[in-house]
Amino acid sequence: MKSMKILILRNCMIHGNIPEYIGELKQLKNLDLSFNNLTGEIQASFANLVKVDFMDVSYNNFTWECTGPIECSNRNV
Repeated sequence: MKSMKILILRNCMIHGNIPEYIGELKQLKNLDLSFNNLTGEIQASFANLVKVDFMDVSYNNFTWECTGPIECSNRNV
C-alpha cells in the first residue's frame, strides 16, 4: 500500500481523525477525503506528502488554527 498513488474516499461517511498511515504514503499524487465527517487536526505527517498534486479535505469538521499564510507551490489543496 505504500506505493499507492491515488486515494479517493469521497463521501464514505468516515468519521474521526485522519489515519496516520495516510501521511506515510510517499507516492501519493491524488488524495480526496472530502464530504466525510473527519475531525481533529490535519497531522503534521501530511507535510511529508511532497508528491501530492491534488488534495481535497473540504466539507469535514477539522479544527485548524491559522498562524500565517498557506504556501502551496505547484499544488492544488
